[in-house]
Amino acid sequence: MAGTRLLSDARRSAALLARADATARAAPQVWRASLALLHAAPLAIVVSDGEGRVVYANPRVTKLFGYAAHELLQQPVELLLPERYREAHARHRAGFLRCAEARPMGAGRVLVGRRKGGAEFPIEVGLSFVEATDGPLVVSCIADVSRRGRTEEKLSRMNRLFGILSEINEVIARRERRHLLFSEACRIAVERRLFRLAWVGLVDPVAGTIQPAAYWGVEEDALASVRRFLDGMPKRRRVTEIAIRTGRPATCRWHAPDAGLCAAAAFPLRLGGSVVGALTMEAVGPHAFDEQEIAVLGRLAADLSFALEASSQEEELRFQEMLLKCESETSLDGLVVVANDHKILSFNRRFAELWGIPDKLLDARSGEAVLQHIVGKVADPQAFVVGRAFLDEHPDEELHDEVSLRDGRVLERYSAPLKSASGIHYGRVWYWRDVTERHQASERLRANRERLQALADENARLYEEIRGREQQVSFLLKEIIEAQEEERERICMEVHDGVAQTLTAAYRYLQALEARSGLADEVRAEITKASGLVRTAIREAREVVASLRPAALDTLGLVATLRHELRELSERTGLHVEFDAHLARFPKTVETALYRIVHEALSNVAKHARATCVVVRLKHHPDRLMAEIEDDGVGFDLIALERQPHRSGVGLLSMRKRAELLQGCFEVTSGPGEGTRVRVEVPIPQA
Repeated sequence: MAGTRLLSDARRSAALLARADATARAAPQVWRASLALLHAAPLAIVVSDGEGRVVYANPRVTKLFGYAAHELLQQPVELLLPERYREAHARHRAGFLRCAEARPMGAGRVLVGRRKGGAEFPIEVGLSFVEATDGPLVVSCIADVSRRGRTEEKLSRMNRLFGILSEINEVIARRERRHLLFSEACRIAVERRLFRLAWVGLVDPVAGTIQPAAYWGVEEDALASVRRFLDGMPKRRRVTEIAIRTGRPATCRWHAPDAGLCAAAAFPLRLGGSVVGALTMEAVGPHAFDEQEIAVLGRLAADLSFALEASSQEEELRFQEMLLKCESETSLDGLVVVANDHKILSFNRRFAELWGIPDKLLDARSGEAVLQHIVGKVADPQAFVVGRAFLDEHPDEELHDEVSLRDGRVLERYSAPLKSASGIHYGRVWYWRDVTERHQASERLRANRERLQALADENARLYEEIRGREQQVSFLLKEIIEAQEEERERICMEVHDGVAQTLTAAYRYLQALEARSGLADEVRAEITKASGLVRTAIREAREVVASLRPAALDTLGLVATLRHELRELSERTGLHVEFDAHLARFPKTVETALYRIVHEALSNVAKHARATCVVVRLKHHPDRLMAEIEDDGVGFDLIALERQPHRSGVGLLSMRKRAELLQGCFEVTSGPGEGTRVRVEVPIPQA
């Protein structure tokens, strides 16, 4: 139809030129009007003379071919054709002039024009001629049919694409297995010659990578093509990753040295609402994967996702059936399914083993015959038959009880109706389990429980007895500690008021003797020596008093006493000491216990720790007092020490007992090379 229009346009243009030539001399204004009409024509019009030289070209020719009008005038008309066609065209042109008539050029063939820059494009040409005054003129009307070609190509691609969709849906309808479904879809896509590679990649949930599940390509080694796709340029590789990550179609384009402009598109595949992979296709050409193709291929991916879902459900169903069969055959329970007409529908080997039913009897599938065999083995046949009759009369009832057999075994029995969601009854299922050993174990368990109860009662009695004794021991220990403190206080008073005072008086007497004149030198030396010994005895007496019970503890309190003792410890041992406490007074029992614990801990630091620093903290809360002694010494293996109680020493034990007597808690943390931390916390009695 387009060729017919071109032919008509060529005839009209030729007629116009003929009239213009006939009236050119008589009416120049008509000639100018005719040229104006040719200039305004929507088609490219080229007029050539009998020798094929261009004598006229309208502006449309310039727009179509890129030549200015003056560049074409007097040039061979073949300038507008590719070089490979020019020689043949010159021969055809001469033939046309010999039997000139209006007709389309190159009927049945695709004609190609050549632009000034060398680019080629499809054209249609309508030819006509006119006998002018100066000789014949050939009128060529030329149209660019590139768009029509793209439209036809697009229709062809869409037809093939819908054909692919139809064939793949036929494969889906056959409910093929997953791998075969994917392979067939890829094969159809490639063999329809619309794509050069198609492959399905599924996400490996463990490795997080995309693994090819099926592929097809124009090359023999399609898998190698897929590997090149995955290992290629990032833009090409990411198209599949993007489709999987975003859940939407993704496309990309690139130039390949061997194929020109290429394109790829990936479409997500879903299973259970989640993206599990993608269908990726690769094609050659500038128009691949436009909006319409993306929509159709998106439908294809949706169909494949539906098929994947159905296939997964069928695989799950087959797996569940296989699992059910395996469970049935390997079950420790006997299983039998009986229809409403008492025909046996299904059973497992365990059922036959429990009841000792011959294969011949089971092969007959007669529920009544099997029932008679079972009734002959139960200890109470009448109760068994009555229970069975009750279930026949009440098909919706369930049953769960135990049946005793004549051979001493006990079988647990459970029965439930088989019915559809709409309530239609199909029969009844029976489960049998040998619980003889469980019954025997229950009897043994009952006897053991009785023995354990007796042991528990005895243990409770012994616990109460031990608890009472522990309370007595704690009371006695408290009394001993209090008596010890009282005795220390008495000894301190006696030493301070007796021995210390006597020694002080003796020292003063010796001082007075030493001050007398007229004494012999030997006597004076002896008196000086005796004074030194007495002074040493006074100092040692005071140290004994301080170690038994520092007087400052009663007069100044715990905080001041510990500060003084830490200062003396630092002077005596060179240790760096830190003391963190707020000045306060506490009940005498609390101050005494805390002092003894801290004093013992500091003694251990000085004797064993080989420390350079010791920190003592006292934290006072309204209802409790906490003391913490921490050093940076060598520490010790506390676990090993606790495993050897005889080596744990009296010191740690006495500190712990003092804390427990005040209803407090005591904790030691240490390790080889990690120093030692002693923490004690006791409640403060409320007034």
